Amino acid sequence: SDPREMAVSPKKASKSLQVIGDWMKTNGASIYGTKASPFEKLSWGRCSQKSLPGGKTRFYLHVFDWPSDGKLIVPIMTQKVPTARRLADGDTLRVASNKEQVTIFVGDAMPDKIATVIELDVEGLPKVSHQ
Repeated sequence: SDPREMAVSPKKASKSLQVIGDWMKTNGASIYGTKASPFEKLSWGRCSQKSLPGGKTRFYLHVFDWPSDGKLIVPIMTQKVPTARRLADGDTLRVASNKEQVTIFVGDAMPDKIATVIELDVEGLPKVSHQ
């Protein structure tokens, strides 16, 4: 096929770069200075992490597929109930945990159409419970 048919117009490319740039301004902390998470696969997206002072771990949950029931399940075992907030606006989210998982009550609508990032702060280094 003709390569010109597959080419992206400069206007479209510029718009895409603008959208990505805006997302990075808001959510860059979830990318820069982080490392891979202990999760092999998550049904709703991806995760990065970083160590915090005091032995805490911060997980950045990049949600691409919003849960229809408004409950984001993270398969980790924790000693204490973690805290969660949306990175973009700092809104605190309700969290529940048991021996097998952490549930974050994220609401019905996905705030960012590219990927909504949620910070989950956990005491110590939690163990993955199931995948």
